[in-house]
Amino acid sequence: MPSLGKFHTDCVVRGKIHRLVFEIVNTKQKPLLGGAACTDLGLVKFTIPRELLPAEVNTIDASQSMPLTKEMLLKDFHDVFHDPIESVPGNIHFDLNPEVTPVQCSPRNVPVALKARVKEELDKHVKAGNLTPVTEPTAWISNMVTVAKPDKIRICIDPKPLNQALLRSHYHMPTLEDVLYKLPKARVFTLVDARDAFLQCKLDEESSRLTTFWTPWGRMRWLKLPFGVSVAPEIYQRKQHELLSGLAGIEPIADDILVVGCGDTDAEAEEDHNTNLRALMQRCRAVKLRLSERKLQFKLKAVHFHGHVLSTEGLKIDPEKTQAVLDMPTPTDAKAVQRMIGFVTYLAKFLPGLSEICEPLRRLLDKDTAWHWLTKHDDAIREIKRMVTNTPVLKYYDVTKPVTIQSSDTPYVRQAVCSMDSFQVEDSELDQAQHLDVTDFRFRQIAQHTEMDDVLQALTSVILRGWPDFKEDTPLLVREYWPFRDELNVQNSVLYRGQCVVIPKALRAELLRRIHTSHIGGEACYRRARDTLFWPNMRTEIKDYVSNCSACNEYARAQQKESLMSHDIPTRPWQTVSMDIFSYAGQDFIVLVDHYSDFWEIDLLPDLSADTLITRCKSQFYATDSQTKCSQIMAHSLPVNSSGSFLQSGDLTMSHPHPDIQNQTAKLSQLSR
Repeated sequence: MPSLGKFHTDCVVRGKIHRLVFEIVNTKQKPLLGGAACTDLGLVKFTIPRELLPAEVNTIDASQSMPLTKEMLLKDFHDVFHDPIESVPGNIHFDLNPEVTPVQCSPRNVPVALKARVKEELDKHVKAGNLTPVTEPTAWISNMVTVAKPDKIRICIDPKPLNQALLRSHYHMPTLEDVLYKLPKARVFTLVDARDAFLQCKLDEESSRLTTFWTPWGRMRWLKLPFGVSVAPEIYQRKQHELLSGLAGIEPIADDILVVGCGDTDAEAEEDHNTNLRALMQRCRAVKLRLSERKLQFKLKAVHFHGHVLSTEGLKIDPEKTQAVLDMPTPTDAKAVQRMIGFVTYLAKFLPGLSEICEPLRRLLDKDTAWHWLTKHDDAIREIKRMVTNTPVLKYYDVTKPVTIQSSDTPYVRQAVCSMDSFQVEDSELDQAQHLDVTDFRFRQIAQHTEMDDVLQALTSVILRGWPDFKEDTPLLVREYWPFRDELNVQNSVLYRGQCVVIPKALRAELLRRIHTSHIGGEACYRRARDTLFWPNMRTEIKDYVSNCSACNEYARAQQKESLMSHDIPTRPWQTVSMDIFSYAGQDFIVLVDHYSDFWEIDLLPDLSADTLITRCKSQFYATDSQTKCSQIMAHSLPVNSSGSFLQSGDLTMSHPHPDIQNQTAKLSQLSR
């Protein structure tokens, strides 16, 4: 194929720039890389088959056989640790609630002493491509917040109104417990940290404008994911999982990335660790994820990770947490007690019997308990501090090994010890709980009725066969169990939802009666049953059963209604009158009802003075007959201190009857409105 010419150009492969020669040919075929170029780029490796090698020649992969040191790592992946921050693939988009009205906050002042440092930090962000000035109108404007860090000032925004308008993506945030079960054979650890993690995620244009904020030098907006936005942690965690998906031995939580080496021996674990770490570095180079050299913890037997220490032996308490407990002063008020209990509860997995030890301290938090610090409280504090200095090492849970749970043989299980291969793993406190003992007879009875229940038999078949992907494909008989499909299982012909027994329909009436034997309320009955029993709509059926209980209804506590005394029947119009005052459209009105004829009148009130009310009443009383005289007024509502004026205006009686008597007047007031 004749060549028409050639040219040199720079190409980027795996984060490195290579200058290649391209030949120009007249053909419709796709461009190809030559063998020499593929070799230079490391895309193709030419080797001689082992059977063709001389006997004295041995070939090894030097990069794999040599031990990986920190210096080698930083040299081979210098760009990952030292190149300027760029943007990882993909733009970030904020979803906004369209019903929320945009807010433009007023600017705040920056302390004079910090202005120079803040200006310097803003200029750095603009130069790095993280910020850009804004001159055009924007719907949202937040305020700036500066956070002092050990070596710099962090620029954040205070988007409180914006956070209320942003829609969360609800991404699962991993915790330490999501990592521990993967570490039974872990022997080597490396911990790396994403450098300015949020600033490696680029915002799209629409989302960037939402982050506009005030500075003393005008408005700016973020081009990268800013600190302070409520949805930022979830967005970054999802992005990091996407970037690092498929890598073995890699556990990212927040901006920390844990690299684990597992094996039966130290040599196997180190080889596994080196392979996993190199794979991580190559992935970071490919996606332009930059890491921090300063926070690198390289190839250690123990690392600090999210408030704990991960080691070859197992999970250990963080010495900083131990020292914090030892440095805590003796509490002087209830809030101090609450802070101490909350802190040590975080370490409860290392402190067997903590709940019992803290019980005297918890009693100080009761609402009706006066503050009295006694010797038993000092003893509890001393015991807690003694325990944190002598904590066990918790073995990592291994799903491949048998687990034995040992508990005290008491009516209520208070403590349990979980063991694997003779290693004590953890002492866990179990709260005292109500429970229903299931005898062998009752168990057989449930199993027999389950086999006779068509719905539960269909449910058993679905569980054993596997649930379909969509609810519409589920048989109608068992569709009501769809929300609980991940919790349902079958053991010895009995269905369970978690630890609760699924009750056949034929036994539910008897169990409802037994649950309500003590005639407690509906909620109390449900709380008693929900830990051991289950069937769909159980809560509703329990409440209906309790509400229809004849004994409960007969002796239910209720306010006694006294019988009402009827007033005398009037012998002429306007002798007895009911009166009410109401407001409508900013004006006050008076309603008068004649008990003799049920005739009623409404009149506008210029004010609510007693004189005005008396004048309006008399104008109604004497409208038809000047001899008409009212002897009793039953007033539903009167202005303050006006009763005396009514009594002085004539020979009549004032009364403020029970509201039930005034139903007619109240209804007329509502009708008039």
